[in-house]
Amino acid sequence: MAQDKFEWSLIDRIGIYQAPEDGQLNQDVWKGYSQAKALDVINQLPDSLTNAQYRELAKRLLLSEAKVSKEEIDSPALLSARLNKLISYGLFEDAMELYQKVDELRGDAVDFDLSLIDIQMTLLNGTLAPVCLDIQADSANFRDMPAWRELSDFCLYRFGSANKVKMDSWSFKSMPVLDMLLKRDSVDIHESKTNLGTLIAFMDNKIDPESYNMAARKLGDLNDLKIKLALDKRFANQETYQCYAIEAAKRGIIHSKDLEMIYQSASFPNDMLHSISGVITIHPCAVPAFFYQRLKIAQSPEESGKNVNSMMSVTREIPIAALSPMSRDIETYVNNEHQWRAAILLGMQGMDIPQTFDTNVWPLQSIQKANLMSNEDYIDWLNKDNHTDFFRNDNRDPALPLYISKAFTSDFNNFRTNKENNEYEKLFSLTYVGKSLQLGLGFNDFVRLAYDNNDTAAVVSHLLSAAGQYDVTEMHPRDISVILSGYKAYKLDKEAVIIAFEYLQ
Repeated sequence: MAQDKFEWSLIDRIGIYQAPEDGQLNQDVWKGYSQAKALDVINQLPDSLTNAQYRELAKRLLLSEAKVSKEEIDSPALLSARLNKLISYGLFEDAMELYQKVDELRGDAVDFDLSLIDIQMTLLNGTLAPVCLDIQADSANFRDMPAWRELSDFCLYRFGSANKVKMDSWSFKSMPVLDMLLKRDSVDIHESKTNLGTLIAFMDNKIDPESYNMAARKLGDLNDLKIKLALDKRFANQETYQCYAIEAAKRGIIHSKDLEMIYQSASFPNDMLHSISGVITIHPCAVPAFFYQRLKIAQSPEESGKNVNSMMSVTREIPIAALSPMSRDIETYVNNEHQWRAAILLGMQGMDIPQTFDTNVWPLQSIQKANLMSNEDYIDWLNKDNHTDFFRNDNRDPALPLYISKAFTSDFNNFRTNKENNEYEKLFSLTYVGKSLQLGLGFNDFVRLAYDNNDTAAVVSHLLSAAGQYDVTEMHPRDISVILSGYKAYKLDKEAVIIAFEYLQ
């Protein structure tokens, strides 16, 4: 198929999700959008997402197929931007599936941005050498593109053909990361700012191991792509590797089954695993893997119960997603003291909270079943069995479960007027003093108008751009109520429950 005859509009809005039951947000998510306007929406999305529900919503936006645009376009820029964003979120399998579908349809048609995606896809499947062969093969197509010439020069220097390039022509103004990767044996994990540069650094073994291990002390500074690529044992000691794995699970970059395999492969001294008394000193990030293995070798229900409740006590500062591979053990053996946190863990995985759990978790059971709690019932519960002390000990506002229940079980229409917003807020103690993102009425009015206009792309992108990069647990209740309402407006009730539970942990 000749390039000059190919209609890029045929693939620019192609997707994997082609029907609502597959995950498609709606039948034409880009209705009324020019390519430029749709690109603005994609560019609004943050570089990283803090939890699995945000990631799932972003994935549905990026993979939903829309009707072919009637606009004449000269490149598949929207498609390339969506693929880039999927890669930046660590959604490699989804990016590959969409890319392969596109690759079959475009034939021999060539586009610069899509060719840069080609390079990233090859890097995800292997090492640098095959990428450089592809770059040289495509040089004739992009001889007028400075960035491609720099990639070609980089490959010539990197693989020993520097005599083919004059030293005084060594210039990497379009891609300065290539200059850094050529001149240095290793680079700091924080240094590369682009998908392509990051992929080259990792796949070419350029990441400094000390930098990798030091970064584990503050993983929130790393974007999703680096967290995903960091699950590579070439750079890490065991403890550091566990830290990256827990952060990846917290963000939803990997799933419980992936985390379980990582815990299975962790190594501990045999006498430590079988110890029945004394104090064991262990790196905090290694604790979940240690208890996972202890539970696998437990000889009795009493031993399993002791391990479960010890684990719940010593992992309060570790993201609760780290305990997901032990969910069934926790559900079976947890005692009353830890039932709230156990119920949060089960709810975040879409599991039903057992009816056998104590009344400690009644508010969570109500939220999971979308049952509206009355003020009177909640206050009655709060004043029984020292539940107020329970919240005080965890430094959480005791009004939060009631607030979230009303936000979660309310119809989206409850947020349509200032009067109703004011009445809504009067119901609560307002003892929570966390800093608000200031989503508030202005944000809510925008979401409401976009929702009324059936502008799904605007609602989803603004929800994610406003909140996606922030830790749910640190949000102001007013902000989380708006986010939950946005999710419910699109009948994403399951996802809203999980966000509500994560907030209440």
